[in-house]
Amino acid sequence: AFEGLAPATVATSSADGVPNVVFVSQLHYLDEERVGISNQFLSKTKKNLTENPYAMALVLHPETARSYRLWLRLERSETEGGWFEAMQARLELIASLSGGPPPSLKSVDVFLVEQIEQQPSDKIDDPPVGGEV
Repeated sequence: AFEGLAPATVATSSADGVPNVVFVSQLHYLDEERVGISNQFLSKTKKNLTENPYAMALVLHPETARSYRLWLRLERSETEGGWFEAMQARLELIASLSGGPPPSLKSVDVFLVEQIEQQPSDKIDDPPVGGEV
């Protein structure tokens, strides 16, 4: 369901617990156990992941706008292959539509999904019948 259509928020922390939170342009479902995050500019995030392989992501379902929290553990980074090529092609498409140069994809960071939690709905209740507030 997570096809990189909306930016995801990813939080990491250093070995001594200093947090870092970033928006990532692409978080993709790779298989039943894994998601991939495109790494174009994530130097602090990558440094944190070398010290502490755990991350948390907040993602939106592209059809329902429901939000989900994902507990992640970095498995590996890929700099070639099918997932890398697919994410690079998507970045190039986005850049061509926006008229800018495509960012250089450094890697696809592959994470094991350890837990998924659907977040409470952000839906605002309908107004009361009869116009009373």
